[in-house]
Amino acid sequence: MLSLPVAAATTTAASAATTGPGGTPVRTSSIPAACGMLDLEDDDAVVANAADTDDVFIGRVVELAPAGTPAEPIAHGVLVEDALTGDLRPGEPVRIIFTAAGAEPTQLRVNQTYLFFTRGEAGALQSDGCNGFASARLLDATRVEELREALAPVEEPPGVVLSEPEGGSDDPPELGRLLAPGAAITLIGVLGLVLISRVGRQRR
Repeated sequence: MLSLPVAAATTTAASAATTGPGGTPVRTSSIPAACGMLDLEDDDAVVANAADTDDVFIGRVVELAPAGTPAEPIAHGVLVEDALTGDLRPGEPVRIIFTAAGAEPTQLRVNQTYLFFTRGEAGALQSDGCNGFASARLLDATRVEELREALAPVEEPPGVVLSEPEGGSDDPPELGRLLAPGAAITLIGVLGLVLISRVGRQRR
């Protein structure tokens, strides 16, 4: 279980307010305009959004910790459903704090599933209040695997290492040794021509 002083996890279609401990009002959803709109069908956009993050994962919001004032960030208790990058594991509970993205703190809907982009440790993950999440409601298993592949680090090909053969290497052959076979063949050819010439003269 998440150790958060959480509000009741109820959500209505009209986004009505709920009440946390001590009667503190907590809105069920407050997402700044134009935020959370990342196109999850665009591999390049997802990869770019994942830059400088530690974890990219699909998670369901299960709890909200009410803020003391409207300007304070709201802690989101999230249950990891699938990890695309990083060290988190399915079934692991995490706590996410969103950085300010507008006049009001980002607050996602309870019981909704999102793709999160976070930094830090599982106990206190940090995420951008505008670009650190996107609804994962329409992601199917095939698309999730495509995103996992797109986000996988590119492996560098192994470098070529030149090494000396065991027992050391022999000295390169001398130039005279390389030329000797050719010189011998040439000499034999010349002697053959001389012999043929002499035999021809004798027959005359």
